[in-house]
Amino acid sequence: MYILLAPQEEAADFLRFLHREDIMQLMYEKAGAVTPDSRFKPEWFNTNSDTAINKWTNEYPLFWYQYLLPTNLESEGAIASWTVTGSR
Repeated sequence: MYILLAPQEEAADFLRFLHREDIMQLMYEKAGAVTPDSRFKPEWFNTNSDTAINKWTNEYPLFWYQYLLPTNLESEGAIASWTVTGSR
């Protein structure tokens, strides 16, 4: 039973890590990644386009900021895991 639960707990710990305030701010500073979290602070935005998109999300409830993973995470993270696990 522990073997089945351990990966779930590790995944939950990783998600909690990604949603820490300092990590959300760092991910935005380094990669422009906007974490879909109500605690993400609009004052962290450093481009006019991000500020405008944030304004639209407040004005139009069905509009959201699409979160895209940074390219290197996609290529070095997801693809590498497919290679190791053999899944796609």
